[in-house]
Amino acid sequence: MIESVVLRFRDATEDRTVESHKRILTESPAHYVWWGWWKKDSEPDQHAALEEIRSRAREAGIPIGLFDRSTRSFFVANACDCVFSNEPINSPDPRYTPSYYSSENVPAWFKLTYIDEVEEKSFIEIFSMIPLGEGTFFPVVRGKNQQVNGPPSIDIQSSTVLHISDIHFGADYGFPPTEGPGKVPLLEVIKRDFRDEKIGLVIVSGDITSRADANVSQDEGLRFLKNISDQLGVPKECFVIVPGNHDIALKKFRPLDYSHEAAFHIFAKEFYGKQIQYPNLQRYTLPNGRSIELLAINSVRLRNEKEKEFGYVQWTLYDDLLRMAPRDPNALRIAVLHHHLVAAPREQAIDPDFPEAGISTTLDAGAVIEGLQTYGFSIALHGHQHVPKASRVARAFSMDGNVDLGVLGNGLVLLAAGSAGSNRLSDEMRDNSYNVLRIGNSDFESEARRFNPGSAPQPLFRIRQP
Repeated sequence: MIESVVLRFRDATEDRTVESHKRILTESPAHYVWWGWWKKDSEPDQHAALEEIRSRAREAGIPIGLFDRSTRSFFVANACDCVFSNEPINSPDPRYTPSYYSSENVPAWFKLTYIDEVEEKSFIEIFSMIPLGEGTFFPVVRGKNQQVNGPPSIDIQSSTVLHISDIHFGADYGFPPTEGPGKVPLLEVIKRDFRDEKIGLVIVSGDITSRADANVSQDEGLRFLKNISDQLGVPKECFVIVPGNHDIALKKFRPLDYSHEAAFHIFAKEFYGKQIQYPNLQRYTLPNGRSIELLAINSVRLRNEKEKEFGYVQWTLYDDLLRMAPRDPNALRIAVLHHHLVAAPREQAIDPDFPEAGISTTLDAGAVIEGLQTYGFSIALHGHQHVPKASRVARAFSMDGNVDLGVLGNGLVLLAAGSAGSNRLSDEMRDNSYNVLRIGNSDFESEARRFNPGSAPQPLFRIRQP
């Protein structure tokens, strides 16, 4: 039985969400305000849950939770009604709805008679959970506390990991569709490179397309990854795919319902056969028995319109998941994201046609690095800058008022992949490239391989981590 619901929100516009609603509660003669549920396109409709909530709210009113993960703020509100439909609807009364979205259509509206901020402990006592993940609607079920057991571990056929990034199908793709004199398709390059070696995992760290074109991602991108799976014998559950800034339609940025992410979510669902959410923590078991815990990160989680060209992770989404998830202390932990945490090129060149690309850093890189260190991650894989690079980074951070320098001895290894398919290349790296990792019983090594449509992959550099 559903007792209530927790709604996750974020101030993605200049309007302060809670303050705007409380102002109407205070100033209006009706003493209520309508709160809209901004459902993401990738989320289910929740009609059955909304039916129960409406019935209970109209009968005696129910407490509902409001949670801003970006500021880690907790609120309890009383809902006396809930209005929803099969299609998004306008506010039941725009007069008692904040003006910044009073004319918007959303899947459900909650009639609130008060909103109070509470401490985290009180919030957990009322709702038995702090919502995990990137969803916006979390039903509170009687007698059921939120637990994170994680998915079962997947056995993989090889300790070899192929890390590819920035393929850029579409306008910037540089490989021919069929083989010709002096030119080989990208799929054929990979097949020939691994004709004598099995691949256990394929990691794709974003920018599958060039212009966030849904048709290109569904046609060329989807076909390419399915062909790798079929022709190299790598099951789809052994692929880890995260979005890049060219996979998400930034020009159509919708901070309230995240509809700009819809095309990528459709692409991922078509590939995996199920909806994929971020953060995503998956466990794998190597043939030698060693475990890998692999965290997929969406670094194209935009904060606002002005900063849409930058990477942003919103680390608190991942911190809660990792804090609550069970952990194998002997597992090798690897994170995957698109944007760089430390610049890969020695000097960034500004492209006059794409000036924003030269400054596209990860805004919360410090929080991500500290968080990955805290939870025992050894490697972070990324792409974005089309330059293969290996780095190590560690940050000292405050622990109860003291600075802990101990973490600096075990830095996070950052492995940047170059572009596997683009013809827009850096002056520092005029060829395409990808990374090949081999994971041993207690160590790992990585090799960057360079190639182009007319040249087979050759080693660029190797690193080994004991």
